[in-house]
Amino acid sequence: MDFKVSFTHKERGEGIYSITAPMMEQMYLVTGERSAALIDTGMGIGSLRKYISSLTDLPLIVINTHGHPDHAGGNGEFSSAYLHKNDLPVFLRMCTDDFRISDIRKIFQQPVPAFENSIIPFKPNISELNDGQEIDLGGRVLKVIHTPGHTAGSVCLYDRNTGTLFSGDTISGPENWLFIPESTSVATYYRSVKRIFDTFPRITQVLPGHLPVPIDADMIKRKMECALAICRGASGTPFETFAGRGLLFELNGAKLLYDPEKIYDDGEEQL
Repeated sequence: MDFKVSFTHKERGEGIYSITAPMMEQMYLVTGERSAALIDTGMGIGSLRKYISSLTDLPLIVINTHGHPDHAGGNGEFSSAYLHKNDLPVFLRMCTDDFRISDIRKIFQQPVPAFENSIIPFKPNISELNDGQEIDLGGRVLKVIHTPGHTAGSVCLYDRNTGTLFSGDTISGPENWLFIPESTSVATYYRSVKRIFDTFPRITQVLPGHLPVPIDADMIKRKMECALAICRGASGTPFETFAGRGLLFELNGAKLLYDPEKIYDDGEEQL
């Protein structure tokens, strides 16, 4: 495999750019009249900040959809980044230089000097991001919705100008991971996705943190139905990843990878 430290981008129209990082992470640049939002910073391999300077000279507001290293690992290049408080422990533990290098080796099952030697140094530069917060870029506003599931502090952002949902790892085309230790119950995830569905009925496209991009807004309803089926007794099959093992359940093209011991939290209302 040819490991290159490089970025590419695609214009998605109306001031939205999707940026593909060296490990194929997806970040988004959303431009307004006064400032631009950078949604996620990737694993922090190579200079994302330098690449973005070729796309805009607007002041940047950096927002993490959650605290995992492939979404917040590049924060160290920026003066601060917004993150929900429930994911601060995840960020502080998993976005260090050593953890990210270890993660790269797990994913590729070998050292990758080209990536490891280009790691952006870790910096704990977090500002608190709150549910319902509105980020005004001038002429467009991004609305924050707290969506615990993949992690306890996961958020999505909604751009009402275009009907675009920036979904991080809450909604994606491949399987969404709910089996890792920092994930919530499947029932909590269901309630988060239902809240998206109920709150933003005019979503036209979903831009997730991983390929493929974009995905159809109908995937929101399908993920919700998939989670509800698990909560009501449907069972998946064993599935292995570099981060561990869970059960994979698919319904109408929507996939969830979950921990069978975390369908409901203690005392959580049954669906």
